[in-house]
Amino acid sequence: MSEHHQLTRRGFLGATGALGVAGLGLRDRDHGPLGHHRARRLNRGGEFVVRGATVLTMDPALGDLPTGDVHVRDGEIVDVGPDLRPAGVADLDAKGMIALPGLVETHWHLWTSSARGLSGAESERTYVPLIRSLGPAYEPEDIYRAVRLGLAEGIASGITTVHDWSHNLRGPEWTDAGLRAHVDSGTRARFSYGGPQGQAEEAPIHVAEVERVQREWIASGRAGLVTLGLAVRGPDASAPSAYRVEWEAARALGVPITMHALPREPTDAVQVLGREGLLGSDVQLVHGIYATAADRDLMASTGTTLSVSPASELLFGWGAPQITEMLDAGVGLSLSIDNTMLVGHADPFTGMRLALSLAAVKLGVELAFPPRRVLELATIDGARDLGLDDRIGSLTPGKRADLILVRAGDVNTGPLADPVSTVVRSAQPANVDTVMVDGRILKSGGCLVGADTEQIVADAAASIAAIRRRA
Repeated sequence: MSEHHQLTRRGFLGATGALGVAGLGLRDRDHGPLGHHRARRLNRGGEFVVRGATVLTMDPALGDLPTGDVHVRDGEIVDVGPDLRPAGVADLDAKGMIALPGLVETHWHLWTSSARGLSGAESERTYVPLIRSLGPAYEPEDIYRAVRLGLAEGIASGITTVHDWSHNLRGPEWTDAGLRAHVDSGTRARFSYGGPQGQAEEAPIHVAEVERVQREWIASGRAGLVTLGLAVRGPDASAPSAYRVEWEAARALGVPITMHALPREPTDAVQVLGREGLLGSDVQLVHGIYATAADRDLMASTGTTLSVSPASELLFGWGAPQITEMLDAGVGLSLSIDNTMLVGHADPFTGMRLALSLAAVKLGVELAFPPRRVLELATIDGARDLGLDDRIGSLTPGKRADLILVRAGDVNTGPLADPVSTVVRSAQPANVDTVMVDGRILKSGGCLVGADTEQIVADAAASIAAIRRRA
């Protein structure tokens, strides 16, 4: 072993302490891969260099590196380039892997995660009737366990940022339970506060509770990497007296707004919001299946964005998302999971492939929608939709170290020819070797760090069984 590698291994262990690094090429001479016994404790990553990867920076100025390094210090990307050699800094061997920004998910009803697969074809078991019947039976601990399960799956799948569309908050205890799950998981998130299932159309969201969350969790720093949003029902599902109060409250607090729009049928919701001056760069619409050209133009002119979830939108039977149509109109677009009650999984790679395929079908040309453009939707464009593109979404020096490593030599990813196509067209969650959020390793060597997955699944199973009995 060279003098440099001896130094970097010692430096890495000294700098990171309990950081889990199994599977990253660092080995103990007598006991094999390092980090298995240390990996249960989350910690800040100190300083290290992710070395020898194929680097997809998603930064146009930096481009792709066939072989490159990413220097991380105290959760920040310090430098990206070939053969970086900062003195005395530990190496994380990423040879044979693709390094890219962590995937950004922009609309996920995490509280339904423990009800995986329950949605069915019978009318009373389709998604909306099911959440309306199960929602009132949730206790705070059920929210915690469901969100914890969803986030664990998200981390395993390479998702480093989520948008928790939390539309079953039944009181402060439910809210706090959901936020605790985020803090315990270590992910980056927007937590969009939503009213409980069964809320009357005339009743606005409990504004005082949103103010409490902003004060006690966000402003105090207690929420860590979590920011706040407001999940509203809007003109299609609530009275003007309700949604106008919600918009006013959100803008007074300076928090962004998200709303389901045009999923099942054409309505004039987007035009109503436009006439009332309620659209804007602080508003994200979701689905938009039935948006008209006038709707798209209005969204683009006001800076209103759209999150689409191809897997759920197809399974709901709504139709193909307006991906190329929205982008051609100049609307900011991003990709999301939506829910696992119907979809069954939180696989962002499937979402990317569906976006790729659906665009090809609409345009009638093989791979008419470039894989790189799809990967942008899942990284930098997702970050932009959540207002986080100054911090994440690309491997740019000065941004936070939200990064994943995808194995490029697995039986379904090798041999490596085009790394972007490999990620978008070939990769699966099982190929995600390493996940890092804010410089903290949450998955290493294909295993979650600091999370007892068997217990998380068992807790979620016990929770949904109790909910179904109560409901």
